[in-house]
Amino acid sequence: MHQSIAYGIAKVYPESYHEICMYHLEQNLKRRKVKSEVIKLLQSAVRVYRRKEFDLYMSDITKVDKKTYDYLMEEPPERWARSCSLGRRYDMLTTNIVESMNSVLLEARVLPILRMMDFIQVKLQCWFYKRRNEAEETFYDVSCWVEEELKKKIDLAFTLNVFPVDSWRSRVEEEGITFLVDLNKRIYDCF
Repeated sequence: MHQSIAYGIAKVYPESYHEICMYHLEQNLKRRKVKSEVIKLLQSAVRVYRRKEFDLYMSDITKVDKKTYDYLMEEPPERWARSCSLGRRYDMLTTNIVESMNSVLLEARVLPILRMMDFIQVKLQCWFYKRRNEAEETFYDVSCWVEEELKKKIDLAFTLNVFPVDSWRSRVEEEGITFLVDLNKRIYDCF
């Protein structure tokens, strides 16, 4: 982000927190002619939930391209990595609202101004109606996307063999590999 914009946002919204968009970070790396192997490692590092996994991916990046690692670390990982984020980081790409509306209004641009305003009103009403109905049908404390992800994880969990060690620890087997999970300490060695 341009420094004057960052300064303006910090001045007007002093409590806001700005994170770095992964798409733009990748584009910067591509312009710097960074190897695709490093970009793939970064994509994995950014998306993991645990700091330990993040550190492993970043270690791999260091081995392949120390210069790129140093470049990435110029901005704190809290601004671009899910496992280091100070808040919740989602897998949504948001874009400038003007760009979004421009693409929606392509067909209305040729209309006279009053007809274009009617078009915009109808479009917004449809969106709000649809989203309100979706929200009223939702009974979860998480987003629909998160709910779907949880269902996938639950289905995967039913394929694991779990053997209790004691009241807090369990041995988990997956495809012949054994892991230890400690629910009390919230640690596990399977990532």
